[in-house]
Amino acid sequence: MNTQVQYRELMRQVFDELREGVRESTSPEKYEELRESFAFHMTDWVDDIQTVVELQKGSNSISAEDAAKKVVGLLYHMIPHLTEAGNLLLDSIASDVEPVKSVRSSDPAIRS
Repeated sequence: MNTQVQYRELMRQVFDELREGVRESTSPEKYEELRESFAFHMTDWVDDIQTVVELQKGSNSISAEDAAKKVVGLLYHMIPHLTEAGNLLLDSIASDVEPVKSVRSSDPAIRS
């Protein structure tokens, strides 16, 4: 069994471990849908970790422009998956990160 398949199965088991109440309060079909959705959202972005490693290892040789493109791609891909996985597993995600106004919201020249 390859590593990706093993990791996805582990994520199904994590869901089972932490969402027993959902299993008891919903239909088997709905539970399986939620479980598979969680496993998908926890596995679809795994290859992006390699990009993070490449950025870290190549931080002395990669241009800021290339790094910026990769970072934007990572953020657009990983954050929605992790947010949805967190919502499926934890119902909601509480953040201990201080909210920061984005440039878009504070600069009238950029506001859309």
